[in-house]
Amino acid sequence: MKNISSLIIFLLFISANAFAQFAGQSGNPDGLMLLRNDTIFQLNYRSDGFLEFIPKFKAPYLDSIGALSFWEEDSNYYGIRYDNAHIVRFQENGRYEDLGKAYDSLEKDLPNDDLSSAVIHKNELFVLAYSTNSIYAINLEKRPLQFRVLTKNIGFSLPNTLAYNPRNEKLYILDQNGSPIEIDPKTGAVELPLVKGAFLNFPRKKLLSYGKLWFSIDGRCFLLAGQEGTLYELDTEKRIAFIIANIGFNSPKDAVAGTGLIAPDFIQKDLLNLKVQPYPHMSDILELEWLERNDNKEIAYYYTERFNPNTQIWEEIAFIPGYASTKQANRYTTMDRMPHPVQNCYRLRIVEERGYLRYSQVVCYDKNKSTQLKLSLPIVDFNSNQSLLHVIGFSGKKLDIKLYHPITNEQCWTKNVEIQSEDQSIQIPLPDMGGWFELRIFEGAEMYRLKIFRLI
Repeated sequence: MKNISSLIIFLLFISANAFAQFAGQSGNPDGLMLLRNDTIFQLNYRSDGFLEFIPKFKAPYLDSIGALSFWEEDSNYYGIRYDNAHIVRFQENGRYEDLGKAYDSLEKDLPNDDLSSAVIHKNELFVLAYSTNSIYAINLEKRPLQFRVLTKNIGFSLPNTLAYNPRNEKLYILDQNGSPIEIDPKTGAVELPLVKGAFLNFPRKKLLSYGKLWFSIDGRCFLLAGQEGTLYELDTEKRIAFIIANIGFNSPKDAVAGTGLIAPDFIQKDLLNLKVQPYPHMSDILELEWLERNDNKEIAYYYTERFNPNTQIWEEIAFIPGYASTKQANRYTTMDRMPHPVQNCYRLRIVEERGYLRYSQVVCYDKNKSTQLKLSLPIVDFNSNQSLLHVIGFSGKKLDIKLYHPITNEQCWTKNVEIQSEDQSIQIPLPDMGGWFELRIFEGAEMYRLKIFRLI
């Protein structure tokens, strides 16, 4: 199956899984997930712009699991029971298997030393023993399970967090002061940073046993810290922590990142205060204004795009080159001299010099309401009973789109469409009821699945 990252779902005044746009095959997790008590929660972006964790699935056996990870190789979750260090394998459909303990070459079993956080790389489950500052590597392909000591007695008091950095193929942990430590998953060699010191703006005392780390497949790093659950993005190169949101939700248990997670475009640490407003004394012209934070980053190029409701396509209306940062936030403005008669939705396509592409939040302005709606990327404001399926990279393809209620499996809506553009959107009507819906997109023999959650 080809990469479904080219299919992006935009939800209109409904609650949505913000990372559903990056889902892989059916059954694979997508997005940032957190284990709390007997439930796995998934990070969700609401229609009002707030981040929250919503229940993904619940099972009694999850209550005894502390460390958790997901293995794309066999599409199973792997957890470690904190009471006896048994390894369990399970899926969201309820399938559950206790694989027992792991043993080393001397037939000693895996120590149950507060095994608090885990991550899978290749065929090994790496687990952090918080109380001894050790990391064990469990071979998931061996029966009975076998483990090796990757490294012991790391010279720091570690918080409850272990991740894998795909940029340099190293395990990644943080000490209690916020300084990064990288570990070779083959040799166990501990690599301290060349530049000593913690991340700037790092929540040192608040992290401790409530720190959760995720890496996206393109190397962006996210941290959920403190009992109150403050979400940060960590710039691992410049060593700066950027606050994204105070979610008010966390867990002493482990967290897991979806295997298909790429950079979530709606999380923007640089872009500030994107807004649209009538140009002074010229109400038939709309002005876009945005600020960009001074953080000495590379100069970006901005393309202003407007959504055309007739063609369902984002159209470029302006280009503005970025300029060097100063001690103040840079201010940019551009004008739409020919807006649509009633409602106009805008976004910025941002291209950095190193070629990294991202989109800003979507901003909509409705002349009839005389108010501005400031919405986030996965959301475009039309009405309460429609969604927008955003398709990228399928020009010339024929798609058969079907909407199903996942509980009754009843087909709610269907449409055949031929994609005319590399960047095109299709309106999806939703039934007048709340809950989860499943969108199945067929391209010949290929089928893609996306979930939509409507909150009434």
